[in-house]
Amino acid sequence: MTFENFKNEVTNNYHKYFTDSQIMINQVRVLNITNIDIRCFLSKDETECSGRIRLNDMFSISLTISLPDLCEELPENLTLEYNYKSYLTKPTDEYCVYGRRHLRTRKTKGMPEKIIKDIDKFFNNLHSCLLEDINNNNIHEKHITLLNQKIIK
Repeated sequence: MTFENFKNEVTNNYHKYFTDSQIMINQVRVLNITNIDIRCFLSKDETECSGRIRLNDMFSISLTISLPDLCEELPENLTLEYNYKSYLTKPTDEYCVYGRRHLRTRKTKGMPEKIIKDIDKFFNNLHSCLLEDINNNNIHEKHITLLNQKIIK
């Protein structure tokens, strides 16, 4: 599978659950370490974030797939790790502005097709947890309007 096909499939899977939201997928090489870096945002750009600051996005989701080197054709054995896997909610502590809900995941090894399937399962889990939090009124008022526009119910 080529990197472009992989990127398109993951992007399409993300947009099945969140319309008009941004997902960034890049091959990155730093200090002889090569990765596919995947970052997911609820907003499409910084203008939808509080204070127009991208780090104020509701999602804190970052995934990394280890690669032997920069390549067009992906190798058969990949390792997927979830670096950040949470989103902001209403606070549970009266002294905090936000709370945070963490999603459970596991490190995955396998072919690109298996990795795509695992990422899709993660997006599905994220989607159902968000719907549950919307129904239980656990989403902060600063994020509920944007979330209702972006999430597919």
